[in-house]
Amino acid sequence: ETGEVMITRQDKVVTVFGSDSTIVEHADGTRITTFFQDVPNTDYEMECETESNSHKVTRHIKFIRVECVGFATVIMNWEDYTFSAVFGNGTTITAKPQGMYQIFPASFGCLLIDQDGCAVYTS
Repeated sequence: ETGEVMITRQDKVVTVFGSDSTIVEHADGTRITTFFQDVPNTDYEMECETESNSHKVTRHIKFIRVECVGFATVIMNWEDYTFSAVFGNGTTITAKPQGMYQIFPASFGCLLIDQDGCAVYTS
């Protein structure tokens, strides 16, 4: 038994409530998933040390993913409001709220654009 609850509306929207996620699928195939993921704390690179081991501190972060066939998948980090669009060929564009962008082509390289419009390409 998973403990998940599924609700189907008359307009054919299906919602599945899980213990750590919610999935909403619309009649046109658009799927919106809310989920949580443990992410390493890179802000401080804090380490908790115990007598037996040490481990990195993680944060439990909320993400929202929107998927629809024929469109890029969009993923939003709810904590820092970073958005990523992942295209079918593997190209990823990440936008940060400070006005910074990162473009990772499917093949190789990276294009960084900062808030002043300066662009740097590395391959």
